[in-house]
Amino acid sequence: MQKKITSMLVSKVNEVYIKADCEPHIRAELDSFFSFEVPGAKFMPSVRARRWNGIIHLYSAATGQIYTGLLPYLKEF
Repeated sequence: MQKKITSMLVSKVNEVYIKADCEPHIRAELDSFFSFEVPGAKFMPSVRARRWNGIIHLYSAATGQIYTGLLPYLKEF
């Protein structure tokens, strides 16, 4: 059985964001880990009109950026 070794390179983009460069499957896991559903979102007009799913994503899988303040949680992940 082979062990899959993955690494993540974290770099500073600006004062607000850092960028986590990693493999695509890790990006998907990060997106899932750093997202949450807004309480009561199902009653909001934008969710009822199906323009928004009611979930806030703190990590962008498209750009690989995440807020700098979440670096300790990224290390824990």
